[in-house]
Amino acid sequence: MPKVLVVDDESDFRMVLVHILGRAGYQVVEAKDGVEGFDLAHRERPDLVIVDWNMPRMTGIEMCQALRRDPDFEKIAIIMLTVRQLDTDHAEGVHRGADLYLTKPIEPVELLNRIKALLRHL
Repeated sequence: MPKVLVVDDESDFRMVLVHILGRAGYQVVEAKDGVEGFDLAHRERPDLVIVDWNMPRMTGIEMCQALRRDPDFEKIAIIMLTVRQLDTDHAEGVHRGADLYLTKPIEPVELLNRIKALLRHL
């Protein structure tokens, strides 16, 4: 069963994602910001990280960069899921380490299909 780390400072949104992913059969761990998420990634070794851009202490962009610099996370899949919708944001998210850049809100079925496709390529 693949493990997914959800990192978002909005607790209601995290709760929804945890529910959706759990019902789909994923093991889910969660963090409220990038610092906590980065530490949790080291302890839990997730297969995939879903990270928001705008967070306190460490942004999603900073977390992506930190994960990509760490040899332990060369193969980890990262989805940036954020409200930021500009083309330049999308390009920066992918440039800084996200494998996939999605915007909120997103349909649960679409998110699950994207996760399944990413994990298939690991």
